[in-house]
Amino acid sequence: MNERRLFFAGVLNKCSKHRLLDQGKQLHGVVEKLGFGCDLVLNNDLIDMYAKCGNLDLACVVFDRMPQRNVVSWTALMCGYLQNGDAKTSLLLFSKMGGSDVKPNEFTLSTSLKASGILGIPENGMQIHGVCAKSNFEWVPVMGNSLIDMYNKCGRVKEAARVFNTMPVRNLDQGSKSIGSGKQIHAALIRQGFPYLAQSVVAGALVDLYVKCRHIAEARTVFNRIEQKNVTSWSTLILGYAQEDNLPEAMNLFHQAREANACLYHQSPIWF
Repeated sequence: MNERRLFFAGVLNKCSKHRLLDQGKQLHGVVEKLGFGCDLVLNNDLIDMYAKCGNLDLACVVFDRMPQRNVVSWTALMCGYLQNGDAKTSLLLFSKMGGSDVKPNEFTLSTSLKASGILGIPENGMQIHGVCAKSNFEWVPVMGNSLIDMYNKCGRVKEAARVFNTMPVRNLDQGSKSIGSGKQIHAALIRQGFPYLAQSVVAGALVDLYVKCRHIAEARTVFNRIEQKNVTSWSTLILGYAQEDNLPEAMNLFHQAREANACLYHQSPIWF
């Protein structure tokens, strides 16, 4: 990218960030006059700028006139409609994109899942979930969190819990996003009356999530309420306390585990 293109891209990004519509329009005119009207990267920046400034009509004008579009072009416009409260059009764009030769990426799919959740259409969300799986995006952190959020908003708590439970460990350790997803599921399970405390796998996954995100108090609360504690839930919480340098409580839990079940004691990989 030459110096002029770099300059235009930088200024357009500032216009997007600070919602400077008038300045963005002026720069758009300059871009056209200097022969950059067909530049793919700058057109994507223009779509993003107009969308973030709330002028979707102009964003569509830029999009429609583009001689070539890539995944960023489609996703920028989809995000624009979603951010401006039009989830339905955002999903329609995703459908139209399916008829093009451009393939969605994880951000396109995440945007579509958000739109499905807002509209409360689980069928659309499940179809997008299928696309995620076929495209091998299902295990990308942003996708796992978006799937959980969509299923929760559509009232499909079991599906949300299933996604959460199958997320690889590397995806669970995502700081605020993971703890947010975990708490969403936890709250939804309680709200829907789902007997998660009787489901050792689901309850154990919640304990594991809270421990990994260093929320040991929440992990203990869930653990205390599990009806049938297994070796995994005991071990996870014991390790959690050990990681927090609370060895007395880790030891106390270890002895409780031994007293609760002799077999558990012999199976446990934790020794002090």
